[in-house]
Parts: sequence; C-alpha cells; structure tokens
Amino acid sequence: MNFRNLIVFNTLLIASLLFMAKGFAQTPICGFDKIYHQHLADPVMSQKIKEFNKAVLLKEHQIRALRSTTKNANVIGGEVFEIPVVVHVIYRPADPIGSRYNPSDANIQLMIDHLNEVYAGGNNFNMGAALPFRFKLAQRTPQCTFTIGIERIDGSSLSGFNADGISLPGSGATGAAESEMKKLSLWPVTGYYNIWVVWKINAVGLPLNSFISGYANLPFSSGVSGKDGAVLNAQIVNGTSSTLSHEMGHAMGLLHTFEGGDADNCPLAESEGTCSTMGDLVCDTDPVKNLLSAGVLADNMLNPCTDKVYNGSQRNIMGYGSSLNLLTNGQRDRALATFQLTRAGFMSSMGAQTPPASLVKSVSLPLDIFNPGNSYNMGPCSVNLNTLLYSSYGYDKNLSDFFVDNTCNLGTKLIPEESYTLGVTTQTNRQVCKAWIDFNNDGNFDGNEMVLNSSASTAAFTHTTTLPSSRLYASGVVYDVPLRMRIAADFINNADFLPTGQLQYGQMEDFYVQIKAPNLVTFVGINAKIVKNNLDINWTTSSEKNNDHFILEVSKDGSVFKELGTLNSLANGGNSDTSLSYSLSKTAKEVNGILGLWILPLLFAGIGSYKRRKWVSVVIIVLVFGIFTNTSCRKKDVVIKSDQIFVRVKAVSKTGFVMTVNAVKAIKQ
Repeated sequence: MNFRNLIVFNTLLIASLLFMAKGFAQTPICGFDKIYHQHLADPVMSQKIKEFNKAVLLKEHQIRALRSTTKNANVIGGEVFEIPVVVHVIYRPADPIGSRYNPSDANIQLMIDHLNEVYAGGNNFNMGAALPFRFKLAQRTPQCTFTIGIERIDGSSLSGFNADGISLPGSGATGAAESEMKKLSLWPVTGYYNIWVVWKINAVGLPLNSFISGYANLPFSSGVSGKDGAVLNAQIVNGTSSTLSHEMGHAMGLLHTFEGGDADNCPLAESEGTCSTMGDLVCDTDPVKNLLSAGVLADNMLNPCTDKVYNGSQRNIMGYGSSLNLLTNGQRDRALATFQLTRAGFMSSMGAQTPPASLVKSVSLPLDIFNPGNSYNMGPCSVNLNTLLYSSYGYDKNLSDFFVDNTCNLGTKLIPEESYTLGVTTQTNRQVCKAWIDFNNDGNFDGNEMVLNSSASTAAFTHTTTLPSSRLYASGVVYDVPLRMRIAADFINNADFLPTGQLQYGQMEDFYVQIKAPNLVTFVGINAKIVKNNLDINWTTSSEKNNDHFILEVSKDGSVFKELGTLNSLANGGNSDTSLSYSLSKTAKEVNGILGLWILPLLFAGIGSYKRRKWVSVVIIVLVFGIFTNTSCRKKDVVIKSDQIFVRVKAVSKTGFVMTVNAVKAIKQ
C-alpha cells in the first residue's frame, strides 16, 4: 500500500470509528411514560390514578400542617426510613458475572450507595432537598435465612429473552414478557423493594441512539398487580448513573417534570391554584420540555415554558437532560406522602436486618381455599397495630396466595403497660375479619386467644378491636419472644371459619407480635445482712404495676435457690408511684433448715458408715441427732452454717407473671 492510499485508508478508518462511537454512545431514557399513559387511557386505571392523587394531595397537606406545628422538615423527628432491597439479576448463560450484561455484586452495591447519596442531598449528586429514605440490600430472606440481597437467575427459559431481553410492557416489542420474568424471582412486595436487572429492555419507536435504561411502577398500579418494583438495564448498574434515583422517584409517586409535554411542546400552563393537579403535580417544579436532546443548559438561560430563567429546573432528577442533580421540597413532600400512604409497611420490615436467633413458633397452616383463582377482592387489605403499618391487596391482588407468612419480617413490639388498637381493612365485599395471637406460644390458637371477630356492615370497612393492657398482663402470656398473630378475612357467609380452617374466597396472613416483659416493680435497692443470729432483708420500690406479692429466695452458691418466705405488696391494688419499703427477717435456725444445713452432713456420714445396713438405721440416727442438737441449741446460740448466703427477690403480678431481680450476697455483721 502506497503512502497516498494509506492516508485515504486511515481517514476512512477514523471516520468509521467516529461514526461507530457516535452510534454506540446511546442515551438512556425512562420507560415509565409509555406505561403511565397506557394507564391514563384505561378508564378503570385512570380513575384509580385520580383517587391515588387525591389521597396523596390530602396527605401532603397533613404533612405540611404537622411540619408547621413541629417545625420539622421531615415531619417525624428527622427520621430516615430504611427500605430493604432485593436485586434479581436475570442473566443469559453467555454473560459471566462482572460482564457488561451481568453486573458484579460490587457494582450493585455501588449503585445502591449512589442512590443513598442522591437522596441524602446536600452534595454534588443532589444539590436540593433530601428524601428521607435509605436503601439497604436485604440480609434476611422471607424464610428467615441469611442473604446478601442479590439473586441471580438464568433467564434462558423465557421465550425471547436471550435474543431480545424483555419487552417493555405495552410496547409491542419482541422479547420475554415482564410478567413471566418476574415469576422467576419475586419477594413479598410488602417487606422488600424488588429490583430486576436484565440485559435489555426492548421497545419500539425510541428516539435515535437511545435505549430504555429502566422503569418503575407507581404504587397504585403496582398494588393492583402485586408485582411492585423497578426493572433496570444492566448497563447502568454502577456508582455513577442517575437511573435508579430517577426510577425510585417514580416508585415514590413522582412524575416527570415534563409530564403533559414533549421535546417540542411545553406542558399545559399552570394557572394559580392548579399546580398540584396539573403536570407533575408538584408546585415548586417549573414545567419544562423533554430536554433529552437539548444539550447543556445553564441556570440563567430562558425556560420557554415559563418565560423565566431555568434556575435549576432543567437539572431536576425527574426530568431529562444533562447534569441532573436536583430535587425540590415539593417533590420530597409528595414522595413522603406516597410512602406513608402506600409503602409504610417498609417501616415495619426487618428484611434489612440479619436473621433472628429464633423463629416464630409455627402453627398449623390453613387448609387450601375453596374457590382458588377467584377475583372478588377478599382478604385483609391493611393491618395496623402500633408500628405495624401494613398494606396488602387481598387474595387475588396478592398473587392469589390464600396464606402469607410474614412472621420473619413484619410485626411489632408491644409493652404490657399500654393498650393498643388493632385495625384491619377489607374492601369490595362484606367480609368477616378475625385475628388470633398465640399468647402462650404453644403452637396453637386457643379459644381465648382470638382478639378480633368483626363483621363488616358495608363493603369497604375497617375492623377494629382493643388489645387492653390487662390482656397483655394475663396469665400464661410469654414475653420477650416473637409470637404469631394471624389475620384472616373471608366472605360474610363464611362467618364460622377457624384459624386453621378453609376459607371460601379470602386470605390469611401471619405477623409477629413481641410483648416486652412487664416492669412490675422498680427496685431502688436490696440489702441482705446477717446480724447476730438473723438474716435481715430490706428492699425499697419506687413504683409498682399490677404487683401482687414478693417471693424471697435464699441460696448457698448463688445458683440453686430455695423459697425463704413471701410478703404481700403494700401498693394499693398492686399499683403505686411512690416509694414503698419492705423487710423480712429469718432466724438462723429457719435459714439453716431451708438450706438443709442441719441434716445433710449427717445423712452423708450415715450413708457412708452404714451403706450395707438398712435405711431405718440411718433414720434412727438422724432422729437421735435431731433431739441432741435441739437440746444443745438451748445451751448455745444458733448460727448460720454456710460461709456465704445469697438472696434474691421475685415480684409476682396479679396474673402470675414473675419478675426476678439479680441476687445479692448477704453481708455478715
């Protein structure tokens, strides 16, 4: 090849490489719009969207009103809500872990870390408002085993997956169906946020040199399907992409800032008082065009949709464009309102914590449902008890599972000094709702363990009952271990169903309830002294709750205790908030007798000396010794024979619960 031809060849090669580079420099876009606008075109879904937005707006007003009272930006003590995340990597066999289409565990963790940085705010990734959410890879599975929060599943069994990935729902593109892909791996949406990572999200009609980087469902629509979560293109799983931050915004109810517009047209103009019902439904985000191809826009450039400068609106994370690094206070409020309305169950989820040392004791499972596959929207829709704020969708909207065991991750802790309200909602049809708690932790729901039995008077109904403090103090209650609570709802004609029986159309769901051991008595001090020939015990209480009496115990070694005596509580009705003093005195003879210090030495001696003789001989000797020692004791002071004495006090409630205080060593004086 001569020099001239070489120049021509190199020129063509460089041009080709530049063309190829341009072709491969694809722009990521969100697949949310196509799905959302399909919902808007559906009359049923459109109505659900309106109802959802109305409820969110009302909750926003409540948040702002509470903030005005508490002067707290995040409303609840600045609390950041932890959300357990499970990432399902659906891969092709040809893509090894760590490759472009099968991201490594490290890259997945970097993606979660970056999401948390963005939502924390106050940094280069988000120069605006912080969103009060923190995401953490799950550490326990629904079955209570350890996990790293990452599942890897071969997707080659899905028709079309190896060639085209998955098809964007409603796009008409080739590829595996999203619904089939999610069946490969799905964790309970009420306890985990599910993220699926696939090698490709196929769609038609995309802008030139663009690809679908991900999409997420709004809570109202995901609730209908029971398959809530986000789907991401594997190429954006790293520590720099803003895709997951954007998609989690959708998951928390945020729309695109260009909602109602496109690259050429602005959203409809918002007049006074309409900003919360038009466009992205947020009042402090200016409407903008779809800026996907607009290039870099400075803050002081004119926004054609407002005739004012952009002032950062072109950098909003929920828009398109370059250098997206801003969220607003209004977006924070809408996200928080959505979370409290639809995702509050994450506040109760233990999915991000390591598995517990012991599992909730199992109880017999209910029989299979009589009408499987029904679509009558029966079963519990929400369960509220103390910190347990759970949203479900009934039998047919919750993957048609007639029984769901949430005991590993979802529940609440109670204290017996308080009374609580248990609330369960049902919808659509009149239903009977029941609840049981296995208070004695015996693996059965006994007759006296039913805590709710309610019949709905209307289709949409809230069933409520009170768990009084007296029930939490009741005899037989097991404390400080998770107990099983079962919630069940079924058609009103099936009012006699049992906790392990068969339902017609509804659903049963289990949760854990852990009751803290009662603080019956607050002890100020306990003293034990050996004075002359007596053991004197004194103690003082500063408060008593439902206390009946005290049991005094004594020991030679601090491990094996024997009852020394009892003393009734001085508290009126067992309750007192004032200081009360108690004392008990026992003679040396009484202490020695209780501890067996008179008879044991001789028994051992007798058995050793006369082991081949009849037992009656030993008994005679013991009796003679007893007579001798009793006679001797009249002539000599009796002293406590043990070198050391330990004493402890037990408080016994009126229901039989026993609270034990650490032992103290008696002081000889």
